[in-house]
Amino acid sequence: EVQGQQSTYGFSWHHNVVLENLKPGTTYYYVAGDESNGFTQQYEFNSAPAPDAALPFTAVIFADMGLKHSAHTREWLQTHMDDYDFIWHVGDISYADDAGRWNTDFAYEDIYNTYMDEMSKVTAFKPWMT
Repeated sequence: EVQGQQSTYGFSWHHNVVLENLKPGTTYYYVAGDESNGFTQQYEFNSAPAPDAALPFTAVIFADMGLKHSAHTREWLQTHMDDYDFIWHVGDISYADDAGRWNTDFAYEDIYNTYMDEMSKVTAFKPWMT
């Protein structure tokens, strides 16, 4: 069992867990939650292969992806999950800070949470570095 940290930003919560000493090329299973609020379904992810394994390792790299105008990218990430091992999102995540430009009912947390919910269809299974 691994314990994480949580913090709040306005009306949203951020949960962080550091996993150490993972074995290379291993499938790990996890659930998140607690007795008070319930638990998620079981998810899984694969750790990176050993450096000397000489196996292919494919990364998807992108930047500047907000909630609006990114449905095609999120769909591609979901339908091609078997084709890559790792996601590197190099910046500008969700555009929640300027979402008021196109959302008159602007609420930073709502935009950010919706974005993270949409991305969790992939990030629950694939390592995602931001």
